Amino acid sequence: MIPDRFPPDTSLNINSFLDEYSLELDDVRWFLARAETARLLEYRDKRDDLCRLLWSGKFEADLYNMEERFLADLQEKLNSRQTDESEIRKIMAEIDAARMLR
Repeated sequence: MIPDRFPPDTSLNINSFLDEYSLELDDVRWFLARAETARLLEYRDKRDDLCRLLWSGKFEADLYNMEERFLADLQEKLNSRQTDESEIRKIMAEIDAARMLR
């Protein structure tokens, strides 16, 4: 068995970043809602595809607890070193910028 050279980093916590940027779950939801809006607008000329997306239940599933799943995914990526602190800070800044537009 080969030892893990880069063990999971559990010292960084997404909630700490949220606190540092004074972000709340509602701010994350707004950020994600803006992204979903952009995705839906791509269907402007593809009505049948949009209808299939809504009919299939995939859109509903994507929206269900989207902010909790998004944050859990970020935490997992951080723990497994698939992303780093600078990338998380970039995302937090994007969430903060979206909050300012609300």
